Amino acid sequence: MIRLDKCLVCGQTAKGYIHNWNGLIETCMDTCCSDAIYTKAMVSQCKRGLVGYYKFRTSTLCKNIVVARTGGQYSIGEILHKTNYNWLKKSLEYLDINRLNESDELVLYVRLEFYDEKHSSIRIAREKQRYSQDDDERKIFSMKRVRFSDIAKYNFHMPCIDVYCVYGDVASIPIKSIRTEYEDIAFRVKKYTILKNRAIKMLLIAYYKGDTCLIKLPQELLKIVINSYYTD
Repeated sequence: MIRLDKCLVCGQTAKGYIHNWNGLIETCMDTCCSDAIYTKAMVSQCKRGLVGYYKFRTSTLCKNIVVARTGGQYSIGEILHKTNYNWLKKSLEYLDINRLNESDELVLYVRLEFYDEKHSSIRIAREKQRYSQDDDERKIFSMKRVRFSDIAKYNFHMPCIDVYCVYGDVASIPIKSIRTEYEDIAFRVKKYTILKNRAIKMLLIAYYKGDTCLIKLPQELLKIVINSYYTD
């Protein structure tokens, strides 16, 4: 059970808490105090390249993912969706984003869960494990952090990631500097994940090269096709 102490902002008795990458921030739940803590949390997350509010489009595209193994083999796994808050693995709640200083290129990490037979050689120090019983045959669920671009090399279809915030849409963030930062992150993440999808990339190349019948389609219809592709 969580013991609540005092609100970080006003010092009054805390009535709840707000999630942040490094734990929980206590709040009295007053709107002004909560907004101040949300702001503090979002600034902190931006500095560390973490996004706490996001969703995959679509969940279907997160399944049956080909996972390349270090030994040259392949496994079938799944990109982990955002899960309920886990006290021991709270980092799994966050989308891990970094930028390379040299080129300002977006580098995005997601977590993969995949299956291994009981007798597979797995280095526990590198991969977290849990066991499941499936048709009387015990298997190992392994989990690892992988670059989105590396997954895209072995998978023709990839999910799109939408970034939002505690206020809902990113445009609803009240402080302009933070709103601008989040709007940039949301745009870049969406563009990055769409262009890493080879199915969509081939469609766009065929459309804009103009040497196929796709050129006859209006752009509005092309957008409808892409939106339908990313709908469960």
